[in-house]
Amino acid sequence: MQKIKIPINSLVLALINLGAIFLSLEILNTSQISNNLAWAAAVLAVIFSILGYWIYRYIIKSFNEKVVIMQGIAFVYFYIFTLIWMAVIYTFGYFILRGAWPEFKNLVMLWTFQLPTNYLALYIVYKIGHKK
Repeated sequence: MQKIKIPINSLVLALINLGAIFLSLEILNTSQISNNLAWAAAVLAVIFSILGYWIYRYIIKSFNEKVVIMQGIAFVYFYIFTLIWMAVIYTFGYFILRGAWPEFKNLVMLWTFQLPTNYLALYIVYKIGHKK
C-alpha cells in the first residue's frame, strides 16, 4: 500500500505547488503591487504550498487515523516523484495551452522553487503531526 501512496501524495503536492504559484501570481497582478515587490509572489507561493499540503494531510488524517510519515528512502522517492510530476504537468499543460513545448529553463525554475518549499512543507507537516 505504501508504494501507491508515494506517487499519489507526490502528485497532490505537485498540484498544490502549481496552484500556489498561479494563485500568488494572480494576487500580485490584481493588487497592482509594483515590480519592486515582485518577490512577494514567491513568498506567497511558499506559504500557500505549505498551508495547502498541511490542509491536505489534515484531511487525509481525519479519514485515516494512521498516517505514515515518510522517512529514509521513501522520503527520497516522494521528493523525486514530486519533481517528475511537476515536469509532466507543466510540460503538457503548457503544450495544451500554448501549442508549443516549454523551455527547459522554465522547468529548472519550477524545480528551484519546489526543492526548498517541499522540504519545508514536509518538515512542518512532520513536526505538527508528531506534536505531543
